[in-house]
Amino acid sequence: MSDVRADVCICYSVEEIDKYLTDKIAEYNSDDVLCVFDVDDTLITLDHPLVQYLDKYGAVYKKLLKKYHRVTDMDLRRCLPTYVKSTELGTSEWLKSLPYKKIALTASPTGKCADETLMTEYRYQELKERGITFETTFDTQFIELKALTCKGQHPTYHKGILFSLQKLTGETSKGIVLCTFLKKIGYTPKCVVLIDDRQINLDTVQTELETHYPNTKFIGILYTGTKKDEPSDVVTEDDFRKGAEELFKKCYRKFNIPEPE
Repeated sequence: MSDVRADVCICYSVEEIDKYLTDKIAEYNSDDVLCVFDVDDTLITLDHPLVQYLDKYGAVYKKLLKKYHRVTDMDLRRCLPTYVKSTELGTSEWLKSLPYKKIALTASPTGKCADETLMTEYRYQELKERGITFETTFDTQFIELKALTCKGQHPTYHKGILFSLQKLTGETSKGIVLCTFLKKIGYTPKCVVLIDDRQINLDTVQTELETHYPNTKFIGILYTGTKKDEPSDVVTEDDFRKGAEELFKKCYRKFNIPEPE
């Protein structure tokens, strides 16, 4: 993409992002800039060996998900709260110092967990406990984008967090969901800044902004701060399988779910 209204760069630290934004958005009033933050591996990260090896042993994990089909990724995450850490980018003091409008945009599901806990509220509390909240950015606290759907769920805005669901392309891409949300609330920013650890999300947001908000400048920042450190422990496939299965069983016990035979 080579649109003249777009700038895209790679940053691995708050210092780099600060410097880049200062150069790029000084001309705008604070109310005309919307800073959009990805959540996982951008504001917070799940610092657990099993998560670090998910890509390598994805086939093993998918088999376990099929076996323990009554639980979801979110249920499993709720069994690992002590491993959720704020990234440097997620430092609440730095976020509070930014004078612009701010929301989070995550490819997380909505709906309910195994114990009826709302996933949207759990993710909100997960950030709030670490001093991160965007609920005062807009007057509205809840919007369900019913025109969009993925696996029976609708993208949802909940207390400053926009949930685009887990499919990164198609009608629930972050780009389509963000633009649909902006139209729903009637807000047209002059500049949108997206900070995300996945290039595909930068691409879809840029594409949709060019289509629906052609006069809005886009600044995309690919955040690599959580990619700096490689896992120090060597986890074999067998170690991963055993550890993951124990986590599934822990989840079943936590939520009083009968284990599969």
